[in-house]
Amino acid sequence: MALHRLDHRYLSMLKNDYLIEIKPPNSWPEDTYDLLKQYGAPDTCYCPSENELISGKTLPLHEALEHAIGFGFASIISCIPGELAYFEAEQSLGPPPRYLLKKPSTL
Repeated sequence: MALHRLDHRYLSMLKNDYLIEIKPPNSWPEDTYDLLKQYGAPDTCYCPSENELISGKTLPLHEALEHAIGFGFASIISCIPGELAYFEAEQSLGPPPRYLLKKPSTL
C-alpha cells in the first residue's frame, strides 16, 4: 500500500513545496480543523488512511481528523483534491510529523 511507504519516506514522496509543517503542540483535531477551514476546506473530505475506520471513505472533516490525529500511522485527509489536505506520518519517537499539504499559489 502506498500509504505504508509514506510512513518513513514521505519527504521524498510528497512535493516539498506543498508541505507546511504543523508545529507541536498539534494534536488537537479542533485546531487542525480550524486551520484547514481557514484555507477553504469543505465540510467533507476523502480519507486514504491506514486507519480502517476511515480508509477510503468520504466523511465529515472533523470526524476524519478525530480518527486520524494520534492514530500513529499514515493518514491523508484530502479536502480539495490536488490543492489542500492534511497529512500525518507514522509516529516513531515523540509526536508524529503533521503537515498541511497546500498547493502553492501561482501569481
